[in-house]
Amino acid sequence: RRIAVDPRTLPNRLFMCHKDKRELRGTNALAYIEWGESKGYHLGTSVKDKPRWWDLGERDSVRLGMSYMIDSTARSFISDAPMLFGDNFQIISSKVAPINKIWTLMNSAVSHLMIHVIGRVNFGGGLVKIQTYEVKELNLVNPAYLGGIDEAIFSEIACDILKPSDARLALDTVVFDALGLTRDERDAVYGGIRELMENRRRRAGSV
Repeated sequence: RRIAVDPRTLPNRLFMCHKDKRELRGTNALAYIEWGESKGYHLGTSVKDKPRWWDLGERDSVRLGMSYMIDSTARSFISDAPMLFGDNFQIISSKVAPINKIWTLMNSAVSHLMIHVIGRVNFGGGLVKIQTYEVKELNLVNPAYLGGIDEAIFSEIACDILKPSDARLALDTVVFDALGLTRDERDAVYGGIRELMENRRRRAGSV
C-alpha cells in the first residue's frame, strides 16, 4: 500500500523451498507441504504437473520494483531488504547509482511524463503498460545531481500524480531543482501528464 514497503505491514508470507520431500524428512517444511496437499493445493492447474508442486524456482531478490500496468500514477516500490517481485512488476537494479536515488527518480513527475510518452496503451486504452526494455531505456536525471530528500515522505499511501500532495511536491521539487526548471516549466510537466492521460481516457471511452 506504500511505495516504501514495510515487511511488518504485509499480511502474507511466501513459502520458498527448492528441496524434495526426501530431503525434508522430519522438518516442519515437509509437514507444511503435506498440509497443503490435504487441502488439494497440489492439484491446481499451474502446479499439478510439476515434480515439486511447491517449488516456485530460483528467483532474484531485489530492492526495487515498478508496477508495469499504470493508471494515473506509475509506482516504484522499495524495501530495505531484498524482496521477490511477482510478474506484475518490472524489477530494477543499478550498478552505478544508489538504489534509493533511482527509486526517487522513478517516482518523480519527470519520469511519469516520459513513462506516459513511451508506454503502450492496452485494455481498450484504459491502462498504460511499460515493457522491460522500455524501463531499461528510460532516461533519468543523473542521481549525482539530486539534493537531499526526506524519505519520510514516502510513507504516504499514494503519491497521486494528478492531485499532487505535499509529499509529491516535495519529491518533485528535488528533481525539478536538479534540472533547474522554472516555475512555468514545472507546471508544464504536470500539465503534459494530465493532457496525455485525458487524451488516453478519451480514446478509451470511445472504444
